[in-house]
Amino acid sequence: MIRAQPHEAPRIAAYLARAPHRAMFPLSNLAAHGMDGDHPFSMRFWTRQEAGQITDVLGLSQGGMILPALDPQLAGAAIVLSGHHVSGLAGPADQCRAIESALGLQ
Repeated sequence: MIRAQPHEAPRIAAYLARAPHRAMFPLSNLAAHGMDGDHPFSMRFWTRQEAGQITDVLGLSQGGMILPALDPQLAGAAIVLSGHHVSGLAGPADQCRAIESALGLQ
């Protein structure tokens, strides 16, 4: 996964909007607080892409909430969060459990 830049926000929002029932938290935070701001709900994102299309998104709010929108098999990609403050996870249970395991969180 690679760190997304603020100019990629529209592409990330479009990807998240395809499954709002599984991505409501990162989508809402992105819409309300943007990327790389100082607000606790402002987002940082990492994306996985194939053929120039976003296939998976991993979000981390400035407040430390991990907000995944990715295939649970990619939970190991959460290693990109190593060294970042993490306060919790919110999202689909399958994704959150896989990330908890990959990062050794309780």
